Amino acid sequence: MLQAGADIRGRIVKDGKPVPGISVGLVQVDRGIENFVGQMETGTNETGEFEFRHMPPGEDYYLYTHMKGSENRGTLQIHQLHAGRDRSIVEAGDLTLEPAYRLAGRVISTDGKSIPKGVRLMLTRELAWDHQNVPLDAEGRFTFDGVPEEGVTFILRVPGYRLAAKGNRLQRDINGGLAVYVDKNRDDIEIYVEPDPSAPKPKGTPAT
Repeated sequence: MLQAGADIRGRIVKDGKPVPGISVGLVQVDRGIENFVGQMETGTNETGEFEFRHMPPGEDYYLYTHMKGSENRGTLQIHQLHAGRDRSIVEAGDLTLEPAYRLAGRVISTDGKSIPKGVRLMLTRELAWDHQNVPLDAEGRFTFDGVPEEGVTFILRVPGYRLAAKGNRLQRDINGGLAVYVDKNRDDIEIYVEPDPSAPKPKGTPAT
C-alpha cells in the first residue's frame, strides 16, 4: 500500500526575524542502500518558513542550511528530527541561524613544485549532505566561507601526489581525507602533499 508520508516544516530566524530565501537541506540519518532516498532541498519563503512533504515515515533526519549562500547570513547547526507515523506532521519550530566561519590556507607540495593548474579542494560536512568545491590559486591557496560549527573534512586529489605522511596536523579520516572541528575563523590551514611513487607517469617521461 502506498504511503502519504510525513511532512516536516519549520521557520528559519535570525535575531528573532524571519530569514527568506535561504537553502535548507534534509537527509536521512540511515543512508543504507535499501531505504536511502537522497538529499532533499528547499528554500524558505518570505516569512522564513520551509516545508518538506511526503517524507518516508519512521525515519530519523538531519536538517540543516547549506554552506553556499550562508556566507553573510549565518548557518544552522544540524538538527536531528524523527518522522513518525504516516500522515504525521513534524514541527521543527523556529530555528536560529548561528555565525558562519571562514577556513583559509594553502596546499603545499613537499618537493617545492607548484600545485598543477586546475586542482580543486573539496570541503564536506560530517553529517549533512553538503559540500563546497573551490579551485586552488597559483600558490595553492584556498578559502571556504559559510562553514558551520561542526566537523568537516577536506578532500584533495592532486595528479602525481598523495597526502604527505608527515607535516599534516589535521586528523586523517578512514576515507583518506583530513578532518577538523570548526569553532572559529582560521586562515592558517596547511595541507601537505608529496610525490606519489605509484602514480602513473605522464607520457614522455624518461624511465628511471
